Amino acid sequence: MKRAIAATITVAAGFFAANMLGVAVAEAPTGTPLRTISVQGAATLPIGQADNAAAATAVYREGMAGAVTDGQSKAASGLHDQLASR
Repeated sequence: MKRAIAATITVAAGFFAANMLGVAVAEAPTGTPLRTISVQGAATLPIGQADNAAAATAVYREGMAGAVTDGQSKAASGLHDQLASR
């Protein structure tokens, strides 16, 4: 009887370990995620996986420049609409 209980516990522990391994494999990342910079939804630019800090800064500044240009065009359009409605 003791052997049956020990065998049941061993089998249950084996199933538990296999289940945990299956969950860990399923939740593991499948690849390296793409790094990006997003500036308030106006610009999204990729940063290369091998890029250094200077290259990442250049991409960031490019995104910020795009956001500023977008904001200026929206502001000019809004001003034009306000003046036209008078």
